Amino acid sequence: MGNRDYIAIVTSKKELSYNLLNEAINKSTQSNFAAKVNEALKNSLVSSSQTATTDGRIYFKVNANTGQAVATIVAFDKNNFSQFTH
Repeated sequence: MGNRDYIAIVTSKKELSYNLLNEAINKSTQSNFAAKVNEALKNSLVSSSQTATTDGRIYFKVNANTGQAVATIVAFDKNNFSQFTH
């Protein structure tokens, strides 16, 4: 469905339960994936400064305490996905 797929890359100083996080994202009533991830992580999310490079690398800078996390949403254009599978 749609022209894009999305993934969330979550980095945390504290171990997170994939199952609980995934369940919270799936249960969210927010309208888009990024908002669903933000809602699921609302108790531990910390603001960050993110930069994406032209070669696909992502950097972020944050001052996080224990129990805080940073989330980055990556979108994949399905129409151009074949370039990654060769």
